[in-house]
Amino acid sequence: MQLPGAPIELAANTRAIVLGDLHIGSEFCERNLFLGLLRIMPPGMMLILNGDIVDPVRWEELNYGNQELVRAIRDESLRRPVIWNEGNHDGVLRYDDPGRIQFVRHCFITGRVAIMHGYSTPGTWTPVRRLGRLFRMLVRIWIELGGTRAHHAYYARKVRFIFRILCAQVTVRGIDMARSLHVPAVICGHSHAPADMIVGGIRYLNHGPWTEPEVYCLVVTPSDLRLVKVRDLIRSGIEDTGK
Repeated sequence: MQLPGAPIELAANTRAIVLGDLHIGSEFCERNLFLGLLRIMPPGMMLILNGDIVDPVRWEELNYGNQELVRAIRDESLRRPVIWNEGNHDGVLRYDDPGRIQFVRHCFITGRVAIMHGYSTPGTWTPVRRLGRLFRMLVRIWIELGGTRAHHAYYARKVRFIFRILCAQVTVRGIDMARSLHVPAVICGHSHAPADMIVGGIRYLNHGPWTEPEVYCLVVTPSDLRLVKVRDLIRSGIEDTGK
C-alpha cells in the first residue's frame, strides 16, 4: 500500500466525522454503534478514519460479519469522501476492493486541525512499542488463565505508569505535528484515552477507542470541533451538535 509521506490538506470548511481505534476483528468492537453512526451521517459529510480500524489480521482471518463491516466502509466511500489514516494495526490488511477510500498517513484541515493516529508520528520511541507488544502478550495469557475478558487497554489503565507513558508520547508528538503544520489543534488516537485539553497552547483531542462501553467521535463543522458520545449523537442527530 503506497501512502503519501506528507499530510494531505483538506479545505477549511470541511465537515467530517473523525473516529479511530475501531479494531474490527476484536470481540470488543462496538460494530452496531458504528453502523448506526453511518446511517445518520448527512450527505456530503466526510468520514475520517483515524487509524487502527482493523486488528492486525489478514482479510481471510476476519469472520463474515467483520468482513461485512469493512465492506460497509467501502460502500460508504461511494456515497461520501472517506479518508483512512494509517495506524499501527492497519498495515496487515490487504483488501482487493477498497472503493474510493483514500489511504493516507495523516491529514490536516487548513488552518484548523491536524488529524493523525499517533503511532506513526515521527519520533515514536521504539522501546515503548516493544513494551506494548510484551504487555499485550501478558494480557492474553492472563485472560486465558481466567482474567476478565477485555481489550488490553482496559488492563493498561490499571498499570498506571505504562498508561501515562503511552498517553504522554501520543500527546507530545501530536502537539509537535500541530505546530509543524501551523494549526491550533490536533486529533489523535492510539492511546485509547478520550481527551479534550490545552497543552502548550495547542488544543489536544483524542477520540478514544470503540472497544469500550462508552464510545466517542469528533464532529467537525466549519465553526466547531467537538468531542461527543456516539450514543448521544445517534439520539440527537449530527446537525444538532454543530450549532
